[in-house]
Amino acid sequence: MHERLLHTAWADLAFTLSGLTTTAGDRLEIIDQGCLNTGSGPDFSLACLRIGGIRLCGSVEIHLRASDWYRHGHQKDPAYNNVILHTVLEDDLGRGVELQDGTHPPTFCIKPCLSPSFLRMLEMGSSRAIPCAGQISYISDEVIEKQLASAGKEYFGEKTHKLLQYYDEHLTLTDAWRKMLLHALFDILGVPANRQPMTELLNRLMARTSGGKAAGTGEAFRLSGLYGDTPGSMKKQVWDLKGCRPASSPLARIPQAVYLYNRIHEFDIRSVPARDPAESWNMICDYGSNPDSARPGADTLKTCFYTAFLPSAYILGNLVHSSRLQKSAYNHWERARLPFAGQISRPLSEADERFAGHAGTPGSLYQFRNFCRQRRCDECGIFSALISA
Repeated sequence: MHERLLHTAWADLAFTLSGLTTTAGDRLEIIDQGCLNTGSGPDFSLACLRIGGIRLCGSVEIHLRASDWYRHGHQKDPAYNNVILHTVLEDDLGRGVELQDGTHPPTFCIKPCLSPSFLRMLEMGSSRAIPCAGQISYISDEVIEKQLASAGKEYFGEKTHKLLQYYDEHLTLTDAWRKMLLHALFDILGVPANRQPMTELLNRLMARTSGGKAAGTGEAFRLSGLYGDTPGSMKKQVWDLKGCRPASSPLARIPQAVYLYNRIHEFDIRSVPARDPAESWNMICDYGSNPDSARPGADTLKTCFYTAFLPSAYILGNLVHSSRLQKSAYNHWERARLPFAGQISRPLSEADERFAGHAGTPGSLYQFRNFCRQRRCDECGIFSALISA
């Protein structure tokens, strides 16, 4: 179970509000539930309640179990002296808790006031399944599509934010953008176990091939240190040669990285704003030529296009004030089908068949990985619709 789900129930007053009483039997009326506190201290501040006919203003602390109060050490913390109500799912103490100043705030057990469907979601929150599995059938298609679109947008924003960390404003726009894109591509080619070594290899390659010179596969392997320790090379020990499939090993990925490195250095970046992003990417990958043994496979190139090139193109559109390029890049992102993403987000389809139509989309991948699996239900539009239904 996740305490933050109870925070959402309290913030939205998503429980029965009539006939509320504290565990001591005093009548409880919620005038204002207060504001969620995202920092240290009690969970909600500026709350206003009427307990036993007395109007109180202060903070509300929420726990899954009443004993969590002592487990978290709140009885020793003066920051909790303004708590006027301790809200719990389970009252496993059978008595009130004590504040640092020696007083005892009343306890409210919220469990009997929650709907059966909400309680099931709380129970699912402690399992590997989707917390709202079995409940989504009550939600409209519009709510699901809106949440997946929001998740996809957040995912894209996360990608662009990460890429901007590699943008070197001391370089010319062309060189800075090229360097940023290469960092993203080498990072992808390092998945799952060699992302940091691949990034370090890129830095060494760029230092050795300044001035636009082509990189050689032999030179890249020498710098990697995989075939021996030479001056200026990396240590072989930094590479994980066992934690990945043969197709994802550095022995396979380094030649592919060198291929893209050279193709991007040869490509005229100034032409990107005038073209559709897919056209520019196809030209970089040289799809029109005979297959190159060093060129990454179709699925890898597709992943690179969606998760590296499109965010990079969007950033370039912002840099050169091209709303057309930004819009085009994001339109491609919204229509994306990421390789293998459907397998990762399969629990969504198992929870509700309507997710199957979105299998492989960035939104479904991010929804499962960053909302459902991390139990960020309180930030999810689907969950909000469920508890307010």
